[in-house]
Amino acid sequence: MSQRRRRPRASRRASSPPRSRRGTRRPKRSASSSGQPALRREERVVANILHRLFRILEIHVQFRIQPATQRQDDRVHVVLWGADMQLFTRPEVQERLEALKLLLQLMASHQLGGRQIEVEFHIDEDATRAAEAIKTQAEATADEVWRTGQPQALPPMNAADRRVVHIALHRDSRVETRSQGEEPNRRVVIYPRQPWFPPSEETELPRSDAETDKATSDADSDAPETPDA
Repeated sequence: MSQRRRRPRASRRASSPPRSRRGTRRPKRSASSSGQPALRREERVVANILHRLFRILEIHVQFRIQPATQRQDDRVHVVLWGADMQLFTRPEVQERLEALKLLLQLMASHQLGGRQIEVEFHIDEDATRAAEAIKTQAEATADEVWRTGQPQALPPMNAADRRVVHIALHRDSRVETRSQGEEPNRRVVIYPRQPWFPPSEETELPRSDAETDKATSDADSDAPETPDA
């Protein structure tokens, strides 16, 4: 009897695409894929410290780091703006900005193992003026809400501008703020705190905690000095 020849079976591995081996590392995304240049380590350290400082101080100052690819020196360049920039830019308090820079450099150097770095501040005046205008509008609306007892909505704003309103009024004991609506028509609504009683004509507008502290310090500075016992 003649033996039948068996046809060789086609290898499935040959027809199927090769599988990727386990443990193969994916290529890292370049900084340009996200549209933002990557920050150096010292720039990230400075950004984290500034974020914590402004949060602890409860002041509305925003910032951004200029990446090293946009300049020619080794300094860390920080752009500042916000509704509370007058705390650092008024002529009588300009030394505060220099003190903030010194503190920032010392803290960053400590986190970098003693390596010295230099920080350079830049002020975005246009963004600062816009933030100050929003803060003024929010405070005026809060006064009206306290007088009438009726909530009032501000015009639609982006997230950064809404944050200006929330921070400007978060210490005002008369009102509270809430964001309502959907983008791009999301806005801040200012409500009177409950219970609300209509103010009389003789009633002075209650001040926020910050204004009360300032008035107290001004009164103390005008008071005559008492001789030591």
